[in-house]
Amino acid sequence: MCGIAAIINKKKINRDLTNTLKNMSKIISHRGPDQAGYLEYNNILLSHVRLPVMDPRNLGRQPMSNDNRIYIVFNGEIFNFKDIRKNLIDIGYKFISDSDTEVALNAYKEWGTKSFDLFNGDWVMCILDKVEVTFLVAKDGLGTKPLYIYEDQEYLSFCSEIKGFEALKSPEYEPAYLGMNYKSVYDFNKTKFKNIYQTKPGSVLKIDLNTHKKSIFKWFNPLNNLVSISPDYKKNKEDFYNKVYEATKLRLDADLKIGTSLSGGLDSSVIFTVLNQIDSKENFNKGIDLNPVIVDYNESLTTKYAQDLSDLHNKKPTTINADLQYDIGSLTYLFSQLEIVDEFNKQIELYKKQKELGI
Repeated sequence: MCGIAAIINKKKINRDLTNTLKNMSKIISHRGPDQAGYLEYNNILLSHVRLPVMDPRNLGRQPMSNDNRIYIVFNGEIFNFKDIRKNLIDIGYKFISDSDTEVALNAYKEWGTKSFDLFNGDWVMCILDKVEVTFLVAKDGLGTKPLYIYEDQEYLSFCSEIKGFEALKSPEYEPAYLGMNYKSVYDFNKTKFKNIYQTKPGSVLKIDLNTHKKSIFKWFNPLNNLVSISPDYKKNKEDFYNKVYEATKLRLDADLKIGTSLSGGLDSSVIFTVLNQIDSKENFNKGIDLNPVIVDYNESLTTKYAQDLSDLHNKKPTTINADLQYDIGSLTYLFSQLEIVDEFNKQIELYKKQKELGI
């Protein structure tokens, strides 16, 4: 997880936006506590806070450029970046880091937005082109990584979390959406705040920094990427298993220790089982801790299943109690760490324990 923040000063208002941008980054610094970078060019200011998964060295710091023309800030991961990197090296590109961000940068330089078709990942990125004087925002086909946009007559701003806009202008609630469940709003890429909306999945938003004209186009269409389904149940079952197996394996490439959490529900149980199969079949030599963290609390219906599954694979889980005892004064801090207030509050204790385990 990383954090992106940007401000486009549409009317070139005389205001110290450098400190404003740094304050935006500070508000979302929990997303990237290890590195931070800033860039100012004409009427745009761009920042990034980084939690490195690939290549934790400073060589992966962002905004990133290798020609002082095209700069990228990136949040997420491209799981197949090593294959793309090899293709780019064969063409003649050179790399100074082992990060997937540098691969995304060079792929964009070589193929433009067509490069997005090559990315197997979960990502959102912003690209500044100093020659074209444009700013581009793009999301993967599912669009799960957040990037919010605030726009009024003076500013066009971007941030990985809504609360970051507090540094620029205090967000105001949109009366039309008050009382609505967050899914009713987010499914349409809107929010409960005035002038704040989300970038759309599988889309590219391009902004002319001189005229502020915006153009949007879809680079990904689900109807053009349908999965073939066989009338043979057995074949579908095998295909589904192979997809889950390969997708899980692909996500194990990291330069940091990878941990597992297990609720005992269907999703985590399937992935945990597949992880153990990968480990036993291929002797996967990665920094993966297959002794899971299990969250237990009074209302849990699946803790026993998580323990049973751990026993089945001869793993020693760490069980933590997440019956939260926060007082009223602690709730503001608790919710400020979450992207949406409807988030599962049990995650806080899970993340704390995983951090203690070095994950």
